[in-house]
Amino acid sequence: KPPVNLSIASVQAPTDAHLGDPFEITAFVQAEGLAGKTATVELLSRPEGETSEPSLVESKELALADNGVPIEVTFKLNPATTGSVEYLLRAKTATKASELSDADNERRKTIRVTDRKTKVLLFAGGPMRDYVFLKNMLFRHKAIEVDVLLQTADPGTAVSQESNKLLFEFPKSREELFPYDVIVAFDPDWRKVTPEQQSNLREWVFAQSGGLILVAGDVNTSSLASGGDEVKPIQELCPVTLSSLASDLLADASGPQAWPIGFTRAGLEAGFLQLTDDTISSAAVATRPPARKRERPCTRTSPTRVRRPATERRSGWRRSFMDRAARCISEPVNSGGCEQSTKTTSIASGRKPFAN
Repeated sequence: KPPVNLSIASVQAPTDAHLGDPFEITAFVQAEGLAGKTATVELLSRPEGETSEPSLVESKELALADNGVPIEVTFKLNPATTGSVEYLLRAKTATKASELSDADNERRKTIRVTDRKTKVLLFAGGPMRDYVFLKNMLFRHKAIEVDVLLQTADPGTAVSQESNKLLFEFPKSREELFPYDVIVAFDPDWRKVTPEQQSNLREWVFAQSGGLILVAGDVNTSSLASGGDEVKPIQELCPVTLSSLASDLLADASGPQAWPIGFTRAGLEAGFLQLTDDTISSAAVATRPPARKRERPCTRTSPTRVRRPATERRSGWRRSFMDRAARCISEPVNSGGCEQSTKTTSIASGRKPFAN
């Protein structure tokens, strides 16, 4: 007689959520020896630390297959109060079956709901289109506080940049820098950032779990690639080693060739990365190479540490999103000379990741 077992293979959910910002909890249900049967997946919850019986939030039924392929069951939630909540996902059949194990029928996930805004700094060498788009979008997001540093702006004539604060120099001290959750650097001139400021930025990334996105451009990236000790801390933060000799020669040549993006299984299953309404058609679309105008040549990828110790700084909201993106986009991809980049110095805050 074939073995019989029903299990929740894995759960996909954020570690942190923002008050009033909808999120999803997805269970992946596997079945053996239960083809044609119906299962019920329940989502229950209780405040973290309480010992009372959890209350039912929602339940869904699904038809089971017998091939062991995980079936996706998604619950959509919109938190109304702050605090940490323990969620329990439980799978069961209508009639009790003699399973190999009952222990894998349940999984727990704790999610912290906070009303703290994600603090973002947009650091741009000039008003490139990517910068303008992201600035306007983040400024309208109720869960994000965005500051702007535009190096080409004149302090005497600068106008509003759709931001909470308009800066005219990079944060000088650790006290000014460390409150930021995410910094997006749009081809800035790093030579204008002092060695002390670069050292603080490096500490912010490696010791404080800061999320850094580095966006290449036509103006200053070449000086970063060919720079010496004056920009070495920034070079060490790059997920790739930039080509210092062939950049200008190869940039135009690599532009006409488009490369598809390779996703890991976690990436294909992540709702925020799906391009259509379902996983299967989204995967098909993702295999089609997108149009790219230019590639920044590089010589090799750099090693990195994806996950950081739990003892590090308070922002689980930021850390969870960084880990999620690192899991979702880490397949080898041939892209203008560099096959893979898994360095987690690139991340956005709370919504969809941005790529150039």
